[in-house]
Amino acid sequence: MKKTLTLIAAATLSALSFASWADTLTVGASNTPHAEILEQAKPILAKQGIDLEIKPFQDYILPNTALAGHDIDANYFQHIPYLNSVLKDHAGR
Repeated sequence: MKKTLTLIAAATLSALSFASWADTLTVGASNTPHAEILEQAKPILAKQGIDLEIKPFQDYILPNTALAGHDIDANYFQHIPYLNSVLKDHAGR
């Protein structure tokens, strides 16, 4: 489990290494299991100087809407086929 959390934290840091943000990273996530996993990653990110704020969502539309509206910095809840479907459905908007 610790190895998985370390990989998640490393992937998050790598994915966002080219972005600029304040000391707080706000991530939208489904309650289970994604927000629970992020809670476990919080101390790992804190050691890197990043305060992780988790915004739980009850559905699968609002996290992408919040990300598009810059209300959150990232989201963690979907697989690639779902993301591709959302992108296709909202192309040109």
